[in-house]
Amino acid sequence: MACTGNSRRPINPKAFTICDVSGSVAPRFTMMFLYSLEEVLPKVRSFAFSSDLGEITALFARIDIDTAIPLAPSQPGSGSTDYDQALAGLRKLCLDDIDRRTSVIILGDARNNYGDARTDG
Repeated sequence: MACTGNSRRPINPKAFTICDVSGSVAPRFTMMFLYSLEEVLPKVRSFAFSSDLGEITALFARIDIDTAIPLAPSQPGSGSTDYDQALAGLRKLCLDDIDRRTSVIILGDARNNYGDARTDG
């Protein structure tokens, strides 16, 4: 049976991936996961953090994973995890780019080591 009169526009999903690279996770694994996502998703922006968040999308686009990992804005394995600060950084960097077609993927252990959990909302 053919569809008539209902032409749908293609959905262009976007993904924002945020990777905890602190010492309490396996940063090499999570960074490799991000790197792989960029190969299969059409529109993905990737970020790394321990406390401060930094975008690594362009870094992944121009060099291989083994070279990219030590060059990430938040050096893998350094610093205590601060999800509050990282999410505030995401808000500052790209809140206007996030819409109903956007998926935000957070890779980490969900531990805000030595910091306020900010459960107040």
